[in-house]
Amino acid sequence: DGIRDIGVTGVQTCALPIGTTVSYTVVANDRTVDGNGGGGVASAAQIQLNVATKLAAAINGNSGSAALVTATASSVSSAQGGSSAKSGSLISLDARNSSSWSGSGSIWNDISGNAHNGTLVNGASNGTNAIEFDGSNDYLEFADASWIPEGSSAKTFECYARIDAWRTGQYAFLISKTSPSNQSFSFGFQESGGTVKLVLVSQGSGNIVQTSEYYTLPTPSNYLGSYHQYAFSYDGSVAKMYIDGALVFTSASGKTFGDNSAPMRLMVFDPTNGPYFWPVDGALRGARLYGSALTTAEIKIGRAHV
Repeated sequence: DGIRDIGVTGVQTCALPIGTTVSYTVVANDRTVDGNGGGGVASAAQIQLNVATKLAAAINGNSGSAALVTATASSVSSAQGGSSAKSGSLISLDARNSSSWSGSGSIWNDISGNAHNGTLVNGASNGTNAIEFDGSNDYLEFADASWIPEGSSAKTFECYARIDAWRTGQYAFLISKTSPSNQSFSFGFQESGGTVKLVLVSQGSGNIVQTSEYYTLPTPSNYLGSYHQYAFSYDGSVAKMYIDGALVFTSASGKTFGDNSAPMRLMVFDPTNGPYFWPVDGALRGARLYGSALTTAEIKIGRAHV
């Protein structure tokens, strides 16, 4: 069941005769960490990568052309003709997978196949199948790069987070790409007078604002101390927000995000901007970023494999 969302896209088999069928049958070993029966039970992302890699090998083996295709956790893409895996998984982090998180150190490895690894800052530590963030100064950071979808580029972010305390009168952002002068995108929570909203924000060249792009949590205390899936998608015009696989907000059309050269960070707003640091008190079990707008059904599939 963990391989339903392989997302085979952009495959160009120009070295194969028209009508050639290439297939791969999923076997039990694909559901293990190393794909060959070792390392214990794999996460959904690792299962996807195992199957995608073997499917790519099957295509290459029939093509007579070395490295005709390559694989990531959610796509098999061509190395010929300019085809790209941009629409697939850009980041996949899983604290329960030793290939992603070793249990110590400052690097949280990306297992999407893209090696977009994140750096844990200020002592974010190992928890029970999760990375713990102390709400004081811990966060996860990715250096700015062209692979991060900004502006009107489609994107989806989903994470499996536990919030231990709201930041009274402030924001608790799950992901943010912002600098003191420009905010590309931020997604998380806003607390004010006991009311907590799930919000999307973009400033500068973007037109997504927390006063209109939000969902009010019906009982905020129900979301503290336990893990939930929080996600947003954007198709280049319309933004949507999800909690535990359920669509809770859809924006008007014509929405845009900003674009900047700041790092992308998780579990914090902006550590370079004094009073707007806003680190989150809680934990992350995993997170994924895609260069496409996942459907509601796909968001639900992600939730089913937490």
